[in-house]
Amino acid sequence: MICDEVYDEPDNEVVMDRLVDAMIMAKKMQARLVYYQKTYEDNTGNKAKDIMRLAGNRKRSTIRKARML
Repeated sequence: MICDEVYDEPDNEVVMDRLVDAMIMAKKMQARLVYYQKTYEDNTGNKAKDIMRLAGNRKRSTIRKARML
């Protein structure tokens, strides 16, 4: 969502690069947490069942698909 906010801003290259790095780190952390859950049968956090979904996902998806890569 932060990428969506800064996409149209001038001079956003540095911010976008840092956000990409943050997303890569978050993906690695998620993989590590999944590994821990499977390896140690850890049910801490209730497997994210209580996390509420964000509204406006379809609108964001449409905007992202319309962008040039």
